Amino acid sequence: MAVFKSQFFFRVAQQGWVESWYYTSPDMSNAVFNAVDLGVDLLKPRGNRTVIDGVRVMQVDPYLPRAGVNFNINGQGGRSPGIGSLEGPDLVAASALMRINFVDGSKRIALLRGLLDEDVLRHDADGSANPTPELLQALNILGGKLQLRGVQLRRQSVVPQDIPITKVQLHPTNPSLTQLLGPGTGAGLAVGDKIKFKGVPLKQLPWLKGIWNVREAEAATISIAYPFNLASPVFPPRMSTVKIVWVYVLFANWSFADFRDRKTGRPITLTHGRSRGIAFRR
Repeated sequence: MAVFKSQFFFRVAQQGWVESWYYTSPDMSNAVFNAVDLGVDLLKPRGNRTVIDGVRVMQVDPYLPRAGVNFNINGQGGRSPGIGSLEGPDLVAASALMRINFVDGSKRIALLRGLLDEDVLRHDADGSANPTPELLQALNILGGKLQLRGVQLRRQSVVPQDIPITKVQLHPTNPSLTQLLGPGTGAGLAVGDKIKFKGVPLKQLPWLKGIWNVREAEAATISIAYPFNLASPVFPPRMSTVKIVWVYVLFANWSFADFRDRKTGRPITLTHGRSRGIAFRR
């Protein structure tokens, strides 16, 4: 079966963000069906002002055929403020920082935005922020749903070995390509593979940052689609390349770690009221 990536486009008031999850499906139709159900689950812990504007589903493994679908959901968060709720003196625009564990031992953090103001409880003595029991219950339910739906984490495999690069030059026959040479450089690589470089001499080759597709691969050379723009070859002293191999691991569980600012993800500064410059007062 293929692996699909779903990107959910959330919004509260005039602030928007994207959350991405991976999962396995037999085909695009089933992947879209799963994305709709997953979107409903993701909305339930959030306040009713939070909405999903749309979802994009795309196949990521295998990379070809490259296919994607965009569609609208327009759902709203599943939790409402309490009856007669008023903004208290120490409310903050908060989001929940979640620590995620995956079945292979991998870990990841995620920011769950779109919460209610009432989800943050201030301690009367020191002003520390704690989640309400209602929020913890909603987060635990969502964690169970994510596990049940088989959502996954994508990370790079640690198996591929670094391949040394000793020379970077203009391709001898195609001026639109850059050729990279080294002992055994092309071994284990094929046209279409994704690679990245380490130890790049940034003063000479700043454009080699990022991820590249292999255009040609031979025993001691590979080529990428970028015109080499220097008059002479470059001999990097400590440069290497590594093949990008993605692996996907299943969600196991998560736990609440902290409240964070929903705009930046940074730790919340204790304030009095909504004025950020006034320190918390007991």
